Amino acid sequence: MMKNEGNNLSELVSGTILNSIKGKSILALFFLSTLAFGQNITPLVETVMYEKTSRPCLAISVEPSPELLREEWEDYMKSDRNIKLKGNGFLTNKDVLYAEQVVIKNISDRALDLYTEIIKDENGETSMKVFAAFGYDIFIEESTYPTEFAALKVMMSNFLNEYIPEYYNEQIKAALDEVKDLTKLQDKLGKSIKKNNKKISKMTDDIEDREKDNKENQSELEETATKLKAQKERLVDLKAKLNGL
Repeated sequence: MMKNEGNNLSELVSGTILNSIKGKSILALFFLSTLAFGQNITPLVETVMYEKTSRPCLAISVEPSPELLREEWEDYMKSDRNIKLKGNGFLTNKDVLYAEQVVIKNISDRALDLYTEIIKDENGETSMKVFAAFGYDIFIEESTYPTEFAALKVMMSNFLNEYIPEYYNEQIKAALDEVKDLTKLQDKLGKSIKKNNKKISKMTDDIEDREKDNKENQSELEETATKLKAQKERLVDLKAKLNGL
């Protein structure tokens, strides 16, 4: 019975690990196949509520967390456009990052205010909305500033197409590393289970031997008891004969 339980445990553990490995492999292959199409990530034209007013914006929902996306967007604007965004920090972590009266030459020679709302949406993804204005209530939208709005879209698209594939590549690497670790763990557990099965088998054999010895000892005890009883009866008979003399 113990041998069977050891084998069942081995099969259960190995099966669980293999299923986990297969799951991670499928996940990695899914990401790889998705990225293999090489499609551009393009934001959509939507609206955002800002200061209790609906504003035109460029929007997209992505998988990275709001915290991570804020940091990457801030780094991108600093390194690629030399623009320092405000609103993201230890004491100033806000939903909307902004840069006031900055010149982004690819968009316009005029100073503008740039805003980016990055929050978790109702589907659990991260919503990113970018919008800009030349001044109070002079927001850049497709109908009034088509060239500037298109340039804003290009800037956002460039960031997304640079960062999102990088993010998934990191996820793939992490998944493959986990598969590697799980494979090593499976081998280690397999050896441990095999070793334990040998111990269980030896213990089972020892128990069986002891049970056999116990039965033999019991048989000897019963035989001895029978002999002792016979001797006692003979002794009683002898005493009775002696008393009759």
